[in-house]
Amino acid sequence: MIIATTPCLFEQAMYPPFLFVRAPGEIDITRVRWKEVPTMLVPSILSHMRSNAPNEHREKFKQGEQEANEAIQALLKRVEATRGGARKAKKLSRLITLYLKTVGIRELPKYILSGILISEKPF
Repeated sequence: MIIATTPCLFEQAMYPPFLFVRAPGEIDITRVRWKEVPTMLVPSILSHMRSNAPNEHREKFKQGEQEANEAIQALLKRVEATRGGARKAKKLSRLITLYLKTVGIRELPKYILSGILISEKPF
């Protein structure tokens, strides 16, 4: 059985704080975490480097962003075609913008709590 430990000050100085947040696969405390055995990351990093071209992720992000904007415009155009569509489209546009700008906030409490729990000293 592996006992979860709090990172020492030396480990915290080596890695940025955001790297100590648990990922979905790390919830099981009986599994070894990547920070306990960093060599586990090497095969994943090498595989990623072999399978992806430089800056490919930026191009994919821009493409996804463009597709999302096109979908939003198509949706707004369909709403405008209904009765009272201009008013509805304006309201929908505002709601979509609000959603896109605030959707990440739902993750914030989890990261704050993880940071607090990690910074606590063990008993």
